[in-house]
Amino acid sequence: MKAAAGRMGIVLLAAAITGDVPALGQAPKGERRAAADDIVPPKMDRDKIERKLAAPVTDVAVGGGGRYLVLHQPSLRKLAVFDVNAGDVVGSIPAEDDVVLFTAGARKVFVTLGNTSVVQRYSLETLEREASVPFPAKARIEGLYLGSGSNGPMLVNGRGVDGKVVTFFVELARLRPVAVQPPPGKQRLEFGGGQFVRASANGRVFTSWNPGSSPEGLNALVLAGAQARLSYQHDSYGHLVPSPDGHVVYTGRGPYTVEGKSLSKNDKKSEQYTLPATHGTDFYLSVTGGKQLHVHFTGDERPFATPSNIELPDGIDAWARQPFGADKKIHYIPDANLIITIPSTSDRLVLHRFNFEAALHKTDIDYLVVTSKPPASVRRGGTLKYTLAVRSKNDVTGYCLESGPKGLTVSDKGEVTWSVLQTASLGERTIVIAVRSAKGQEKFHNFAVAVVP
Repeated sequence: MKAAAGRMGIVLLAAAITGDVPALGQAPKGERRAAADDIVPPKMDRDKIERKLAAPVTDVAVGGGGRYLVLHQPSLRKLAVFDVNAGDVVGSIPAEDDVVLFTAGARKVFVTLGNTSVVQRYSLETLEREASVPFPAKARIEGLYLGSGSNGPMLVNGRGVDGKVVTFFVELARLRPVAVQPPPGKQRLEFGGGQFVRASANGRVFTSWNPGSSPEGLNALVLAGAQARLSYQHDSYGHLVPSPDGHVVYTGRGPYTVEGKSLSKNDKKSEQYTLPATHGTDFYLSVTGGKQLHVHFTGDERPFATPSNIELPDGIDAWARQPFGADKKIHYIPDANLIITIPSTSDRLVLHRFNFEAALHKTDIDYLVVTSKPPASVRRGGTLKYTLAVRSKNDVTGYCLESGPKGLTVSDKGEVTWSVLQTASLGERTIVIAVRSAKGQEKFHNFAVAVVP
């Protein structure tokens, strides 16, 4: 019986769809793997502006690696789509049901309405519906989760006919099943059932916590190739939002590793309400006293900037028991020079201009940060070229390749080059580059590049 239940995730979709199982992380043909590169600062005639919404919002999904906010407005039965580049709502997606499940990735939005057992796919660029795929009627879908800069796979939570939690993954182009092996020693994959779930922007780390229990727990699911790895810590952390690359989990009690190890040197953990930026890996936010927001370099608890006049929602605390909590109401988009907040009334967006380059010039901290975004994919037989953009209080003295595929090189100017063989295997490669400054500082720039057809 257990073995049959463990195959439920594949059976759910295989009964409705046929086709080959694609490689994890492979972008649909003709599309880029991420849309974060499209982010630009919106035109603003002052440092703080408001965008009044047509109706209150009860949930938010980030898409386009931070470019889009998809806002659920139940009274209008719509998902309003806010485009950071335009600085305004640019359209909507119908959500004609009392129960709406939705998530967003690099270029798509996915919606399930009520008990229809149908997943609909929409384009973030055109807001047009592209596909509607039925799940078997006996499967009750309870959650859709996708990294904001990811082209999949998408994590789906549901309940099988036996009432047990079922967790499985699907690719995005045709919503076909993806073969992901459960953790060693387990016959089935179960994750996040009845809990709050968050995903890293790259779609490789998922976290969940149980707001109705004490402790709330830190559950983490990590995708390593086609293998799922689970970990659990029996403690309360509040919200659990992974960094864009999934290496750090930002919580209501400071930053942690995925395995639950504190990265803070501050004993007053209850005061360390932290959130990652929507993209990149070098910045994060903290809130003190529920009122004051600070901007930090990753790995440094000293704020390098404390923007004034940031309108924050009420009720920021270390417990994160509200479905529409503060972690969904505060968004820092570095490429847009923007911090967006949703006040407690949930009927407007407040756009605060924050230029981190200007803030860097004012800080006394000896910083060393990488501000460029690496390419997300390279084709077989093609050449990857990428030059690191580094900001430092001191001169940059060198770059060193710590880990990467055979043939990849880094010049003394931070230029990355990799000629990919036509016979290279598909899938992701992890690259680690060390950047050093004249004062002996060292920064590790980690990223993954997917080899695609």
